[in-house]
Parts: sequence; C-alpha cells; structure tokens
Amino acid sequence: MHFHSFKTVVAFRLGGVVN
Repeated sequence: MHFHSFKTVVAFRLGGVVN
C-alpha cells in the first residue's frame, strides 16, 4: 500500500510539473 501512495505522489507531482 505504501508503494501505491508513493506512486500517486510521484504521478501527481509529475502531472503538476507538466501542467
């Protein structure tokens, strides 16, 4: 579950940077 959270955070950060 912890890994999922990390992935979500990374994806969110990437999305924010891209946007």
